[in-house]
Amino acid sequence: MHRRISQCWQSMVLGVVVCIGMPSATHGQSFPVEPSALTIDEIEGMVTALKSELLSRHNRTLQWEPNPLPEGNIAQPGGRTAMVALALIDAGVPVQEPRLLSAIQEIATNGVRGNYALGACLMIYARLPDRYLPQVNAPLSQLLNAFSVDAGGWAYYEEPIPELIDNSVTQFAILGLADIASRGVKVPPAVFNAVRNRFLALQGPDGGWGYTTPVEPRGSMTAAGVATITLCNKYARANSKILTSSQRAVQKGIEWLDTNFVSSSNPGVGDWQIQYWLFSAQRAAQATAMRTIGVHDWLCEGAAAIANGLLHRDELGDWVVNAGEFPPDSSDLAFALLFLSRGQKSIAFGLYTEPGEDIDPVGLGPASDAVMDMIEQETDWSRCYLSDSLDDWMRAPVIIVQGTKAPEWTALGTDGSRSELANRLLAYARQGGTVIFAPRGKGRAFIKSVMTWAEKELPGRKWMKLSERSDLDRRPWHRQVLSIGNPARDYFLLMENIDPRSDLASKGRKNSTATEVMRECWQLTTGGEPWSRRASQSERPSGNGGGNSAGVLNVLSHDGDWNHEPLAGPRASQWVSSRNGRSIEFDITSIGDLSPAQSPQDLLWIRGASKEEARDIEL
Repeated sequence: MHRRISQCWQSMVLGVVVCIGMPSATHGQSFPVEPSALTIDEIEGMVTALKSELLSRHNRTLQWEPNPLPEGNIAQPGGRTAMVALALIDAGVPVQEPRLLSAIQEIATNGVRGNYALGACLMIYARLPDRYLPQVNAPLSQLLNAFSVDAGGWAYYEEPIPELIDNSVTQFAILGLADIASRGVKVPPAVFNAVRNRFLALQGPDGGWGYTTPVEPRGSMTAAGVATITLCNKYARANSKILTSSQRAVQKGIEWLDTNFVSSSNPGVGDWQIQYWLFSAQRAAQATAMRTIGVHDWLCEGAAAIANGLLHRDELGDWVVNAGEFPPDSSDLAFALLFLSRGQKSIAFGLYTEPGEDIDPVGLGPASDAVMDMIEQETDWSRCYLSDSLDDWMRAPVIIVQGTKAPEWTALGTDGSRSELANRLLAYARQGGTVIFAPRGKGRAFIKSVMTWAEKELPGRKWMKLSERSDLDRRPWHRQVLSIGNPARDYFLLMENIDPRSDLASKGRKNSTATEVMRECWQLTTGGEPWSRRASQSERPSGNGGGNSAGVLNVLSHDGDWNHEPLAGPRASQWVSSRNGRSIEFDITSIGDLSPAQSPQDLLWIRGASKEEARDIEL
């Protein structure tokens, strides 16, 4: 049973006053659809339902504009159409789709009005092919002309009125400006500086932001503050004093969000602007590379709230949008679609950070963008913490670990035990991920310590320069990268004299040695196929053919270094299936589990590192 839909008619984003009302929630609330129950297939089904509903609402004349404008709304001509078009593009609908193309052509021909609408318009152009970029000039000029330098923000209308500036419109404008800046369009740094100063001045003592003042902080506005300050730091470099203040403000904002996070209502507001709040939370998480907001898996919890508030299952079990007397507004559906589709973007790289460590806002973005250019699918990067589970780490195929001095985790305990981080890095590498160790600055002590640690953990293996590998084309940077692993693949790579974060920040995604190293490492690890951000290792497709099996591939477990490499079996199965339509099932077994009754089609795969281990297996 899906919940009854209520509506409230008040002024909100894009002049849309319809918002999906759901009962207020507290920590520990029970969802009819539990967050943990939503698999990647479930979320993809929700995305499909939202896309289908929005496309079905297209009007050839009005596009997605309401007629008449609902009572109490503030007109933003073209804004609702721009929001829906943006959501459909982000969800992977081809620009050539007739209804979407009609909306884009309407926006390009007649433009939009109002600063919410202009921000959405810029976000659209940032996602279109290069031939559309010249169209950015008109809405960009309109938005910059409406900017209030004194107040550091925007009001609803296209004129700078300091007393009417609010944080919501300002967030939307900055999201648009940041997106086009990422495409190389020049945006005056002074705009980002003024907006950053505004949000720094208006943060409340508890870390939250309100609509126009620090009082009555809201979830949507606090998420807006976190995202906006981070993006301003990214596109307008600050001096050390302002950067420190910004990082402190962002951390306080994240702590406020963690404490007050509720996905089924807008914290501090209640049943109002819920979908906008989720959209803002996603943009804050993306800007700061947070896979979770504190202890909250924002994607899973937000997806459950959307499932419970906007959708229900039909008689076939498929997700459909709620209908009835008050169907959800198209802009709410667009915000929900943006949240889900952007939340599912794959993570190309993870960055391990010690708790409390500040990260340059550019981060690993250029390397992630380089992967996106290569595979033509949008990817993100994410911070990794030791408090995350191994499954969480496995959502990134490559993780960067940096340091300047000999790290404590490389040393054994007094009882000979490994540190928790050392165990995690080994487990991550043995289950298919690749770790890149990289210095900060020269970091010679870091490099030496990591090299010694890896050779102790992988007996019989030595570090090798990539330039000495016979299976790689020779490239100049191969002499600066070392690798170590098993005969099948690299576990660890080590950059010498390449600081990826400073290299990426100073040179961007072009002409960067670090970019090339990381992009190639990503491709070698994944085979060019992005790993799912939502699915854990156990949820990834196995490639099994379901009843059309060519047998079982049994990987023999034993006391030696047999290293079962969980991804190897599924990949072997996919390889067989792609050639003859039959699949190999994959299993880990022991000598005691084998029996004479097994099928003659079954295979036994025995792996190890030394002949001594082979002698110890009682075959």
